[in-house]
Amino acid sequence: MKSILLVFLALGLSSCAQMQVSKTYVASGATAPKYIYIRPFLVREHGMSGEQGGMGGGNRPIRQSIAPVEFANILQEEMSKMAPTTVLAYDEEAPAGWLVEGELDLVFGGSNVGRLLPIPIGPLGMSVLKVHVKVSDVQSGQVLYAFDLSGGSDFTGAFGNTGAPGVGTARSFDMRNAAARIRHELTPDRKRLGYREN
Repeated sequence: MKSILLVFLALGLSSCAQMQVSKTYVASGATAPKYIYIRPFLVREHGMSGEQGGMGGGNRPIRQSIAPVEFANILQEEMSKMAPTTVLAYDEEAPAGWLVEGELDLVFGGSNVGRLLPIPIGPLGMSVLKVHVKVSDVQSGQVLYAFDLSGGSDFTGAFGNTGAPGVGTARSFDMRNAAARIRHELTPDRKRLGYREN
């Protein structure tokens, strides 16, 4: 019995929150944009649920309306590692370069209490984020990339890790993981395998 508990504990501590590309629609091979513009992603109706840090009661519409800007700002931090990046206002158009837009299909924060368990049991407490991403060339209007991401806190449990909140609010962790994955997928030599410092 003790060995079974140790195995579950090891799985809980070693599992990590991941964002993965679940489906690709368009992959053009385009690289090296001169400029990147981000249009705040749409949030599907009823797309946010679970414990989102004050998502109960009457403030749910407020939190849902702020989520696109929150994600756009996080994505700007990541994409600026590729090229100068700007978040567009709702009435603003991108003049040139790449336009990144999409939808937050599902933002489910899971249960903070469910993540209190030191040994994760099934999906109890797990957060889920599903995002649809579209990258277009502004001048030609051509869609360069279109793909879906999905992921969440997985079985990280109460202690969390660098990519999961433990008993904290999952939304910001999941959004940061998604933004990092988007940049990661669009970067040639994304792991810098040939890089040398000297």
